[in-house]
Amino acid sequence: MQTPTGRIDPDFVPDGGPLFPTVELDTNRLSSNFASETQPRDNTPSMLTIACGVALGILAASAIRYAYLEWKIHQAAAAVTTQLRLVAERSHADLVRQQQLQAAREAARQQTAAINARELAAQQRQAETNKRALETAAAAKQQAWSRYYRTPERCINDPSSSMLVQCANEHIRAKRDFETKYDAGRL
Repeated sequence: MQTPTGRIDPDFVPDGGPLFPTVELDTNRLSSNFASETQPRDNTPSMLTIACGVALGILAASAIRYAYLEWKIHQAAAAVTTQLRLVAERSHADLVRQQQLQAAREAARQQTAAINARELAAQQRQAETNKRALETAAAAKQQAWSRYYRTPERCINDPSSSMLVQCANEHIRAKRDFETKYDAGRL
């Protein structure tokens, strides 16, 4: 109980025996209980541990697979983008070549058309010149014939058949003679 100073006496024992009975501890039993609680009873993991491990494995595999698929999609998209760029460049180059080829064809067609037009104009001028020359030559030949041959009065005044045959023969001979001399340039 309390001492006159008001302190509790730890050695105080009441009349009925100690306030705290002494208990003897069996240390062997306690040490064996403590050892059994700190060590696993058997080395098999519990179902919850296995389920958590499987779940973590599935999550890790899914994350790895997702990352791999993302990488593959990125690689495929990059390859497709590269191929599309190459196709676009080739298409553009082909289009430019086709435009240049079309422009060259058009220039060649225009040049050919211009040449043909010049040649046609030259041919027309030459044909016109030839026609005028032929007309002039025919007129000159006709004048030379008119100077060379005069129908005799007897052929004009006597329309009898015998005279007509004789006049026609004379005319034919004179025409042949004229043609020979004219072609030889003697007239």
